[in-house]
Amino acid sequence: KLSKKKRTWSGAVCGNPRLPTASEACCPLPLTSGTKYAQRNPIYDGERMTYATAEQRCLVIDGTLCDYDDIDISESHKTGYHWTPDPCKIRVKINLDGYVAIVYEMQTPADKVSWVDDDNKNFFEVIWNGGTFPNPSNNCGEGIEGKCEVLQEGGCLCQTSVLGEAVFDSMPAAKDDVLSMLSIGALDPNVHAINEYTKKFSAETGITAYYRGNEIYDTNTIFELTDDFGRHFFLKNIRSTVEMKDLFGKNIDYSFRNPPNFMSLIPIEATVRDAQYETEAILDEYFYHPNTAPFLCIRFIQRFGVSNPAPRYVKSCATAFHEGIYHAGGRSFGTGQYGCLKATVASVVLDREARSVVLDADPSQGSLREPLLKIISVMRNMEFQREDDSKQVLLWRLEDRIGQMAHEFASVFSFFLPEYTPDGVLTTASLVSPEAQLLDMPKTVSLLNGLFSMIKFGLGSCYDGFGKSAGSGSCRDNGSYNRASGTLKYEPSSTSSTEIINELATLMTSGRLSERNRNIIREAFENAENQESGLRIAQQLIITTPEFQTTNPTKLSEENRELPEGITYSDRPYKAVIFLMFGGGCDSFNMLTPHTCTPEEGKDDLFKQYLDVRQSVALQQHTLHQIPADNQVCDVFGIHPNLPVLAKLYNEGSALFFANTGALD
Repeated sequence: KLSKKKRTWSGAVCGNPRLPTASEACCPLPLTSGTKYAQRNPIYDGERMTYATAEQRCLVIDGTLCDYDDIDISESHKTGYHWTPDPCKIRVKINLDGYVAIVYEMQTPADKVSWVDDDNKNFFEVIWNGGTFPNPSNNCGEGIEGKCEVLQEGGCLCQTSVLGEAVFDSMPAAKDDVLSMLSIGALDPNVHAINEYTKKFSAETGITAYYRGNEIYDTNTIFELTDDFGRHFFLKNIRSTVEMKDLFGKNIDYSFRNPPNFMSLIPIEATVRDAQYETEAILDEYFYHPNTAPFLCIRFIQRFGVSNPAPRYVKSCATAFHEGIYHAGGRSFGTGQYGCLKATVASVVLDREARSVVLDADPSQGSLREPLLKIISVMRNMEFQREDDSKQVLLWRLEDRIGQMAHEFASVFSFFLPEYTPDGVLTTASLVSPEAQLLDMPKTVSLLNGLFSMIKFGLGSCYDGFGKSAGSGSCRDNGSYNRASGTLKYEPSSTSSTEIINELATLMTSGRLSERNRNIIREAFENAENQESGLRIAQQLIITTPEFQTTNPTKLSEENRELPEGITYSDRPYKAVIFLMFGGGCDSFNMLTPHTCTPEEGKDDLFKQYLDVRQSVALQQHTLHQIPADNQVCDVFGIHPNLPVLAKLYNEGSALFFANTGALD
């Protein structure tokens, strides 16, 4: 056990005696039964040492480690955590999902830190061997050799022990075996004493083994290797397993892999450095995961206009990401390092699938264009310019109107899901269309209204435009830009209607505009009052074409669209399910609570358990609206005092409650 200056102070923890995590605190011999005052014998202030070193320091001054009451020193900076001989046991609480929380058990009662005390609720996931764990359904392991303690709040409390055993008894057959089965690092054997380790290299596998004495592969053996990502490893030949013990300290048949731990449970040992190391470790786990390269490549390719890339295309990109180099046209791109984005992007834009004109005619090729990119393409290709008195280009509330705006992600999952498939033929063909997730009718209408407004009145608020009014005047005159903060300054290089439409088709659809649509738009252009008016009409018509909305050409089927069959209405009364999507959160544990419940044998009634769990935020029983229930754990449930309408609807038979079901979707 580790104690602070005074034993009565809160914050007691357990410590690993092999690690230098605490200081000595020595009681003079012989020990007395009264109040014990310890003395210090450090070499320097703040010195920390192992338990064995602390014992030696005490022997030097004819003392011994003890479970002291106080340290006989006044300067607070000369004390911290100190070793005591009080035994410590590490126990784990196991919840119904198999998650565990650490609980320290000390022989002498002490005020422990909150994250290891008996009420600790910091549960974390572990990997149980065999997938089974002690839980109330098996009476916490009863029937094997013993059992763990059954907790009143649910779950089990078990004693633990840590077992370290060798994984390999000979040279491993492959690097993957070492990397998948060993997870504990080691120091470079060369830092140890000369001849302490014997070195053996396998040219076949590229693995170097370091062992002590004869060629014996035990827990002291170290394997050196370089993985496929170029990372160098020294791994110890050991598997650390946490075994469960029963109430009497005997092993029961449950265990899990000892999880990695960066942050010390000793308060003064938890540092920003260790938090940074843990963050770096998890980032490396993601970055070097074998699925990272294809995962990113699919998304990169989708953002460059191909929603459904072929497996070969994805593999080519993933290889470039992995190797850090890409070769095309006699040139090489990249640094040769894993994860090089220069090589990755080159593989995306220079691949034959990205450049083949023939593939443009494939209906499964290409993609829908993102709403924001449609707006930006119109502004760039039609030469948008700000007015002199306008400081910046302001696109007003685009996220709410078209579902997308720079720097306004609704969540970390972007504006749409890369695997989204809309209903219809794409679902049947197992194809995805991420951008289609934004194609609901309100957003489509808002996009067209905003682009029409920009073409006719400039960037402003006229007729649901994307901007704010920057001047005065009305929105009646098509071609009047008095209220605009910027306008489209594009002027055709020809006066020929055919050449103007062809030029617009090149700028706004990359030449994909079909001949039929060109003729329709040219006719509308020629029927306009003048060229300026005709240009605005042509621009508006082009942004409504399929070629503007997608990145591939369209082909008419020359067939009429099938109409849905008529709906046959029934005579049954109409009923609707209404989802109320409120802003903020709903404390559903206080919306519906236990009220009058018959307790199970040996347990508190459900309302008492509710009070114990909810504590200061629990509602008092007399404030609740009561509703009866049949065949439930409680005869009466309570409704939040601010929700009398729900109690009324329930009692009328017009409302139901679904408890313990999670979110309904």
